[in-house]
Amino acid sequence: MSLQAESVFGERKNIEPAVAKRQMNRRFCEPAEVAATIAFLCSKDASAITGAEVAVDGGYLALGPEGLGE
Repeated sequence: MSLQAESVFGERKNIEPAVAKRQMNRRFCEPAEVAATIAFLCSKDASAITGAEVAVDGGYLALGPEGLGE
């Protein structure tokens, strides 16, 4: 979690349970996971990917606003 996000939402340990209810992987994505996606998209392995949006969001968009439920 970035310092800016922490200043808005508070400490990660306090908000992670609420975030986990809205993500398939039930946790925050780590900065290294975002960086790995960027590295892949910049590599020759991703040469056929053009004009696409890649969500690195732990499955949030796939679930929608309902999340995993209670």
